[in-house]
Amino acid sequence: MRLSPFRHRSSPSGRHQALWLVPLLLALVLAHGLLARPHHPASSLKLTATPRGHSEAVVNAASSAPRSTTSAPVVGASLVPRGSLRRLPTSFSGMSTESWDVEALDSDPLAVKRVLNLLKVPGDGGLMLRVGGQSTEQTYWDAPKLGVGSEAYRPGLHWLKTLASLTRASRLRVLVDLNLVARSPSMAAALAKSLVHYMPAGSIAGLEVGNEPDIGHRQVVNPLAPAGETVPKTPKGWDSYTSTQYVSLFRSYANAVHRVARSLRLVGPEVFFAGRDVSWVKQLVRAQRSRLSMVTVHRYPLSACTSSTAGDYATTARVLGQNASGGMANELVKAVRLARSTGLPLRLSEFNSVTCGGKTGVSNTFATALWAPDTMFSMWNVGVSGINIHLAPGQSNAAFSISPSGLTPSPLLYGMLMFTRATGSGAKLAPVRTSGTSAHNVKVWAVRASKNILKVLVLDKGRGVVKAALHLGNHGTATIQRLIAPSPSATTGVTLAGQHLGAQGQWVGRRVMPRVNPARGTYTVTMPAYSAALITVHT
Repeated sequence: MRLSPFRHRSSPSGRHQALWLVPLLLALVLAHGLLARPHHPASSLKLTATPRGHSEAVVNAASSAPRSTTSAPVVGASLVPRGSLRRLPTSFSGMSTESWDVEALDSDPLAVKRVLNLLKVPGDGGLMLRVGGQSTEQTYWDAPKLGVGSEAYRPGLHWLKTLASLTRASRLRVLVDLNLVARSPSMAAALAKSLVHYMPAGSIAGLEVGNEPDIGHRQVVNPLAPAGETVPKTPKGWDSYTSTQYVSLFRSYANAVHRVARSLRLVGPEVFFAGRDVSWVKQLVRAQRSRLSMVTVHRYPLSACTSSTAGDYATTARVLGQNASGGMANELVKAVRLARSTGLPLRLSEFNSVTCGGKTGVSNTFATALWAPDTMFSMWNVGVSGINIHLAPGQSNAAFSISPSGLTPSPLLYGMLMFTRATGSGAKLAPVRTSGTSAHNVKVWAVRASKNILKVLVLDKGRGVVKAALHLGNHGTATIQRLIAPSPSATTGVTLAGQHLGAQGQWVGRRVMPRVNPARGTYTVTMPAYSAALITVHT
């Protein structure tokens, strides 16, 4: 709304009085928020039922919340009595990296080890690292014998020893992708044999066959190849790949690996659109159940490679939206149930907010710090057994990067760390019932971290202040850890409990954990716009 100068046609004194009124009128307008926003109807809170009885607060709101906390909308949340609890799966949290980035992670072992240890949930079986991605299709383990040119990525013994050292230092469990484009079961067997010899005993969780075969081979350039090298042509028939052909090749790879490394089991099919087409999962499970240790799929809710008019084009607003978190998780429900019907877990072995390395100004912003824990909880809620957030150092969707100056954390990493703090060994997801008449994109998750500890994560992904009224009973003083930043588009200035990560992966600054006492069994926490708060109660 634009204000024009007030003009009066009468005497100079009249003009003076009129001009004197301008600041007063301006103050009144600002007080009512008319300059900050247009008028919209009051927003309404809708409850969307999700699997296992957990209710997510999905807010449909057009208006902005009042700046004053006294008139901020209230969202109530309470535990569902006798609701079923879903235990946190073993090695639920994980990361994914390209084959050619393994050695880059070793450039500052101390910083990387500290970050991985911060992300690891104590007692849950260890963080899982998946090695693969687009680089899988250009990674040749025994390249000289195959006659592959120098444009291919050919890891050697140093690469394998680096992976083993990283695994040992952080007690990781590892998934390793096998090149399916090469159509070489013998190469897969050679890599499997080397992994068994050099990797710590029991650290290999499985070997993944291929990478996203349902969307066809995508030609990528090895960043470590000499300048000017050409990329090999796409193998004949790859673009017309079918689920039946995949299962046939999977069988030949499984046979070859089994002959040299009986202790290793294969996983797959690593499809991108499991929510859209479960036939790949169904056929693989039926044909190769005895060879599988888990079912793996990939998913990104948004893309940096599509047209700006496409529904999945990456924007900050869409990262914060329900479709990018709970909506994406609900897509996988059918595949999860199919895998579980045969006794297999389903793992999201590669995901992030935005494909194609991300989009600067979206995937490297604080919006992803709010997206990450919400999505991780959503996946846990629908029965996904684990997640691996893809890390490609130097790209905008990376959780962190390593350089000669040390660690550079992104906002995404803080969101992942918030999830870790909200869980714990033996943690169980507790169903929550939410209520309210006006709010902005508020999500509430509750965790029974132990018999005597209850943790509640509140996410305000909207642009207004909200009051969260948590009806948890009179259990004494609770502590609050806040995840905040200057704005949802901020790339720096992120703090978790008042601290930020330094170049060596250490926490810097004084830890701030304010306390809140219940009033008649209700803990009231004021949520600034675009923020998260973890409330810990000793019951």
